[in-house]
Amino acid sequence: MVNRRKLFLGLVALLLLALSLTGCGSKQAAQGEAKKQSEPAWPEKDIVIIVPYKAGGGYDIKARAVAPLIEKYLPKKINVVVKNVPGAEAKVGTTEMANSKPDGYTLALVDPIQLGTMQAQGGFGSVDPRKFTFLGQLDADASLMVIKAGGKFTKLEDMKGQNMSFGMLGTNTLVNLAVAEAVGAKPTLVSYESTPEGCLAVARGDLDTWIATADTVFKQTKTLEGKLKPVLLVGGRSAQLPDSIKTASELGLKLDESTGLCRVIIAGPANLEPGAKKALEDAIGKATRDSQFTETMKKAGYAAAPLGGDELQKAVSDVFKLIDKYEKLIPKGK
Repeated sequence: MVNRRKLFLGLVALLLLALSLTGCGSKQAAQGEAKKQSEPAWPEKDIVIIVPYKAGGGYDIKARAVAPLIEKYLPKKINVVVKNVPGAEAKVGTTEMANSKPDGYTLALVDPIQLGTMQAQGGFGSVDPRKFTFLGQLDADASLMVIKAGGKFTKLEDMKGQNMSFGMLGTNTLVNLAVAEAVGAKPTLVSYESTPEGCLAVARGDLDTWIATADTVFKQTKTLEGKLKPVLLVGGRSAQLPDSIKTASELGLKLDESTGLCRVIIAGPANLEPGAKKALEDAIGKATRDSQFTETMKKAGYAAAPLGGDELQKAVSDVFKLIDKYEKLIPKGK
């Protein structure tokens, strides 16, 4: 009788233990499921930022400065990879981004002035760059015009009525045409792959002038040691340049300074998925305001100019209105 009672009690104890373990497992499973549901769904894989130019240039440097910081501020740990896709004055890389899935995994560095100019030229076909998802600005810089020191032109007044070759990079097409109109020159646009190449052509006398982002062009004036003469800033003052170089407004030229204000913005394709868009805007906003980004840009000779949200959208909208204003100057069929 005693043995039966002991056996019964033992079976009850085992049953209670089994129920306890089952409840604990269920609780752990429920907690695991709740934790899984609370985690953000995006991102799930690496993000690619396309630089539509060769490695080593300004766009490339800026992309590599911000990429690890975007990683830092994304809600899940993934890699942000920089991919160089040069060609056709940035059209190849930009088009690759535009035609990608709107899932946030393929982005590109763009300049709205360049996008609008290409669209006006008919270079984007059915792609409408005005519908891109603009996520955050890295920097904004005026444009600097240089000529050959000791060359046939010594000042802007010499250019009136003259045939002039202007170096074209893609981002600088509109400012070239606006400056030519303002000084009364007859422009011929000549394509080059990079600012160093274009500035060297001016120094050799193969090209009459080069106009591009002030920080990059000014670096070349130092590199070429007195062979280039800066004559004009378009887009306002630049922190990197001396006050002796005058702006278009200071010289009384009739052109919109905004034609020379070059912006570097991270963008995605149209109709980006809301979850990805929000996560990217938050991460890029924090990354571009991180002191590490500011210092890295400064060491490379650039000034960070973060911009996001409604301010960024307004700035981009204003650029496209500017394109409409100057559309008559833009040659078609590119």
